[in-house]
Amino acid sequence: SSRASRRLPTRLRHDTSLASPRQSPMVEGRPVLPEGEVGGWAAKFGLCSEAEPLASVKELPSYDDLNFHLRAASGAEYVLKAHNGIIEAGTPARLLAQNRFIERLRAKGLPVPEVVATPEGVAALPMAAPGAPESNQVAHIRVLSYLSGNIVPNTEPKTDAFLQTVGATVGKIARALEGFEDEGAVWDWDWHMKNVASACSARVSYVADGGGPPGAK
Repeated sequence: SSRASRRLPTRLRHDTSLASPRQSPMVEGRPVLPEGEVGGWAAKFGLCSEAEPLASVKELPSYDDLNFHLRAASGAEYVLKAHNGIIEAGTPARLLAQNRFIERLRAKGLPVPEVVATPEGVAALPMAAPGAPESNQVAHIRVLSYLSGNIVPNTEPKTDAFLQTVGATVGKIARALEGFEDEGAVWDWDWHMKNVASACSARVSYVADGGGPPGAK
């Protein structure tokens, strides 16, 4: 309803006129990228061409950004990411810092994606263009190799072997990052666990009174 939309924080408002049905209309700054235009961006990274178009393009679940699963004619799989540029995590400095973080883990033998750059060596391309949606003017495209696997539901019981594997992987990550310093990785945001209380408190006004017991706050 219009009343509900007025209660939403600005952070969650978005122009839905150009968004696809599967692209969330509720996130401010989320890029607009129809599936039919994904191949053009993939070609810039050398993943396809007019002679060898992509075998398939499928939009993946996402929130702030847009994610697409790509299958090249060769069978190789990738994830093309259109990053929301109005949030700090989507700025060029942060994206390149993420790439360096991934490359560090990959160099240490961790099972992480590979950063894919253009033939010219560019790892993040700007979406800005005359006439493009406002959100695209500050958005960037990045490509990673695709890691196949399944998401384990939180409600599914975990075996001791599974938990031991997770613990061992976390330990390898911690060891791989010993001595790793990157100025692009020094930042803060609402999703940091230490900010849960302050982030929630700042948005309490958007939660309707549920008519709880007397004296409840």
